[in-house]
Formats: sequence, C-alpha cells, structure tokens
Amino acid sequence: MTHDPVLLVIPNLQAVTNHEGRVFITQKFLEGVTDYTRLWPGPVRVSMGQQNQPTGNLDERPFNAEDWPFTLNLHKQGTYTDQDLKAADLVLAGIGYGHDQLPRDCAQHNKPCVLITEYTSRTRRQMILADAHAGWLRKLRRLLWDRGQEQRNRNAVRQAAGVQCNGTPTYRDYQPLNPNTITYFDTRFTSSMVRPRTRTLPADGRPLQLAFSGRLIDMKGARHLVPIASILRDRGVGFQLHVFGDGPCKPVIEQDGRELIRSGHLLVRGVVPFNPDLVDIMQNEIDLFVCPHLQGDPSCTYAETISCGVPIAGYPNEAWAGMCHAIPAGSVASSMKPSALADQIIDTLNDPDTYNAQALACQRFNEHNTFEQVSRQRVDHMIRTLRQHQQDS
Repeated sequence: MTHDPVLLVIPNLQAVTNHEGRVFITQKFLEGVTDYTRLWPGPVRVSMGQQNQPTGNLDERPFNAEDWPFTLNLHKQGTYTDQDLKAADLVLAGIGYGHDQLPRDCAQHNKPCVLITEYTSRTRRQMILADAHAGWLRKLRRLLWDRGQEQRNRNAVRQAAGVQCNGTPTYRDYQPLNPNTITYFDTRFTSSMVRPRTRTLPADGRPLQLAFSGRLIDMKGARHLVPIASILRDRGVGFQLHVFGDGPCKPVIEQDGRELIRSGHLLVRGVVPFNPDLVDIMQNEIDLFVCPHLQGDPSCTYAETISCGVPIAGYPNEAWAGMCHAIPAGSVASSMKPSALADQIIDTLNDPDTYNAQALACQRFNEHNTFEQVSRQRVDHMIRTLRQHQQDS
C-alpha cells in the first residue's frame, strides 16, 4: 500500500435532516469518530443513511462539516454505495438490517470488513415485547422477522474479517463464529474525568442517594422507578431517588410519583449534560445507581456509572448480568420485578463491606476502560485486521 489507509465507518445510526436541510447527528457518535481520526493512520470517512423524523436520541447536535476532522456522505437510500467501498481500505460497520451483505460486498472489492455488534437475539426479542404501543399481532410479526434477521447476522459474522462486540452477550454468541473477535465496554468517560471514590454508605442518618439516568422509556424500565421507590419508602428506607433524563414515560413518573415527589423521596431532574454536570453529580452526590433495564441493551450507562465510582443495583438482563459477573461493581436482582430490585437495594444498604468492595471494583475498572483506552483497543484491532488482510491478499 502506497497511500495512507482509508477507514470507512458505516453505522446503523441514521442522521436526521430537517426541512431546512440541516443535518443532526448524536454527539456521542461524532466524538467517537473524531477519536478514530486521532488514532487511525489515515483519513476517516463516514457513510450513513438519513431520515426526516426525530430519532428520540437526547444528544443530537447540528453537524457542520468544517467542525469535524472526517468526511461525511449521506444517502437517502441505504447507507453505502459500491463507490464508498472501493475508496476504503477497511470498513467498520454496525451489524443488522441493511448490512446483511456488507461483508460479501466488501470481499468483492477485496476490502476487509469489521462488524460492530450490540444486541443479541434475546435482547431484540425483549425490546419487541417491551413496546407498549404495539399490539400482539404486530409483535408476533416482528418476532418472526427477527428470527430470520438473526440468521442473516450470524452469516455476516462468519464472513467478516473481524468483529467488535459491545458488551459480553454478543461476544458469547458470536465469538465462536469468528476467531478475530474482541469485546469492549462502550463509554464516554475520559481519563480527565477519573476521580478517586470518597463516598461511603450513609452511617450518619443521611438519606441514601439513589439515581437513574437515561431515556425514560419502557425498555429501560422507567415505569418501574415509582414502584421501586414506593416499596423502599414503605419499608422505612431513608432515601432520595434522582431521575435524570427525558422521554415518553416522564409524565407517567411525575403523575404516579406525585406523593413521592411531595415527600422529597423522588426528584425528577430532567436532562442534565453528561460532562461535567452529570458526572460531577454522580461522583459527589450519588451512593447507588438503580438500573431496572428490562432488556440486555449494552447501554453505556453501565460503564459510565461504574467509571463515576458508583455501584449499580440492576435487573438480571443479560448485559448487566454479564458485565457484573466480569466486573463485580454492583449486584443483580433475583428477578425483573420492582420488589426484587428494592430487596437488592436494601441488602446493599445493610452490607457496607460488600458495597465497599463494589466501589473498589469500580475504581479498578477505571484503570483500563476510559474512552481513550477503549478507542485505542478498537483501532488497534482494526489495524491488526487490515495488516492480516494485506498479508493474506
């Protein structure tokens, strides 16, 4: 190769184009690709689809090409073209619908393709079943379609030059299909945000400070927050539950939790910027994170919360259960019921030694899983994959 290698990123994420022609993309994605430009030994390009409807992502920002160190190609149909692939040296792409044939298309142009995986088939089924707006017939059709999609995903994994798994569940499912597979924990937590953990469980009569942050939607278990808080109050636990975020479940939380709000047990604080505001609050004010996620979405919430030094008490979805097994920075409830998670919170409150061990695990996680370290791990994997492809060609 006589030129600097070109990295082409093709995400599942779509850009949003409004009626004025302005383009909006999530800040998290923009920052992630920007870090690739710091580490990748050549130009970075992005090829993605676009839509006119809002996505519901809380961190969408206007995209101005002159502000970012990579080029962007938007497509009204699909997410890439043959020309995009021909101009690349390695393709990094999200797995799923529309990308079923991408490893094969890349192979036709002698380009290695590395796939990113996030959701297992089980998690996608949970997400379908958690949709409160879909009837059972629609859910059944979606479940049947997803069964075929999983087979297409597995075929793509076999054909890919490499795979990067966000979290342990897809690594467990896909690593046997492709030996060049790594796992990572997605995070926006940079090395500059790391702070030593100084908080301990309340021993002076102060209320236990609990938190939930993220999209207030059904699949994140947002409707379970008020029942959990009610159970804790009825069992005589002194606590405050801080809820950060927005979404369709917010009015439900405010309506059903009005007595808890009046008593000071529940504080609905809206959307708070991640850095520095939410990070500062988590590091300095919060004892325990409440995570009633009903499905195994490998949310960056887990890694970012742990990075703040805050242990997690969560439902036994496969993402949190898998991560907690690998990194004991919290605890897993016995079932997906508010009473079970309330029990887990009370058990934690009554066991300061275990809580302190969990906080120590949070600190150790920080040593190897900052945003910069995860980016380096992933780009190193891509570079190794490209070099192996060049040797084999």
